Amino acid sequence: MRFYFLILIMIPTFARPVVAQHERELAEQKLRDLYGESTDIRTKTVALSDSLRASILHLAGTAYIATKVNIQCMSIDNRRMYAVLDNVFGKEQPITYMVVFDDSERIRAVEILAYREAYGGEVGYKSFRKQFEGKSYNDNLRVGSEIRNITGATISTNAVTTGVRKVSALFHVVRDQLR
Repeated sequence: MRFYFLILIMIPTFARPVVAQHERELAEQKLRDLYGESTDIRTKTVALSDSLRASILHLAGTAYIATKVNIQCMSIDNRRMYAVLDNVFGKEQPITYMVVFDDSERIRAVEILAYREAYGGEVGYKSFRKQFEGKSYNDNLRVGSEIRNITGATISTNAVTTGVRKVSALFHVVRDQLR
């Protein structure tokens, strides 16, 4: 019995880097789909100090736990664009999503890269994701105010909305480090 228990504990530990690499590849391919195959994408890693994470918590009302974040930086039509890849927890599984920002901190796109739940996949529909476009960290990104709920997908709607609010706050506090 102990042997099987040990294997179950170790599988997620070994699988995590593979999933992370796969998610980054999904994000880069989605960016190329959105902005063209020749899009030059550079990844910048930004360290998140305790004070930066406290700022994110203050602005978003939710914590960003990681101590570093990878941000994809692009130049499209002589404009700087940035993409942040993140995961939020749905009912039982993570939802992998990406938020694309312009240099004025406005959201240009929200993309659901991997949806793993049995229900609630409507958060991937363009009509839901389009609600975020043009918004920034200082808008009221909450279900029931700026963002409409999806009947039957309440948990996913709240999870993605909270995630976008968190990533918007994160982008606001680290933007100056990306220049």
